[in-house]
Amino acid sequence: MIAGGARITHELAKELGYDVSVIAPLMEKQQKKRECIDGIFVYRHFSPVEASSKFSFFFEYGNALLWEFLFSIFIYITSQ
Repeated sequence: MIAGGARITHELAKELGYDVSVIAPLMEKQQKKRECIDGIFVYRHFSPVEASSKFSFFFEYGNALLWEFLFSIFIYITSQ
């Protein structure tokens, strides 16, 4: 699911004719890695650790940036 205000923004953009994709961490094992919810494409990436110290925070942040960058390239290439 997409949270409150963000969901409204994504739905409005979709109604205006934009292609909408959401990139988020995979929080639960039962979540799908890729799915389409009401025409909004959701891509979830692996997150190896939940931050509990300064080092793990930077590791989690760096991991998220890497996956979001890779998914952004994938979405751009496949949408052309």
